[in-house]
Amino acid sequence: MDPSSAVTMIVMALATGAVAGAAEVAIKDGYEGLKRLLKSRFSLASVEPLEQKPDSKAKQESVAEDVAAAGADRDEEVLRAAQELIRLIESRAPEAAEAAGITIAQLRAGSSINIKDLVAEGSINITGLRAGNTGQPPLGNATSEGGGDPNA
Repeated sequence: MDPSSAVTMIVMALATGAVAGAAEVAIKDGYEGLKRLLKSRFSLASVEPLEQKPDSKAKQESVAEDVAAAGADRDEEVLRAAQELIRLIESRAPEAAEAAGITIAQLRAGSSINIKDLVAEGSINITGLRAGNTGQPPLGNATSEGGGDPNA
């Protein structure tokens, strides 16, 4: 995952978790777990200002700067915790994203996705891939068996 995308995903999880945590126990647990990871592993500065104003772009940017500076965006456990929290919010309290000033599309994408030099021992099957919000269905599927060219 691109470092800036990882930072964005973590901050989106924190902002939406701050909003949704009061409404849903599983989300609150996920949110508190992500905060604990960030504090214990990275001595990350407090995210409480983001809790007070989760829709504040300035507070989101400040936390993003702290996350990047600490290197938390490269920690697999932090990334998994943020992804799980986003999944919970999306399924149980999607309205929290808008309350935090984040669109559901941003929450789903976690920013941009970059794939480079993908190599698989078996097959690769990508379905429903879209870039941007075109309002159109995906153009098709790409499948590669045994490392061949999906365009062949």
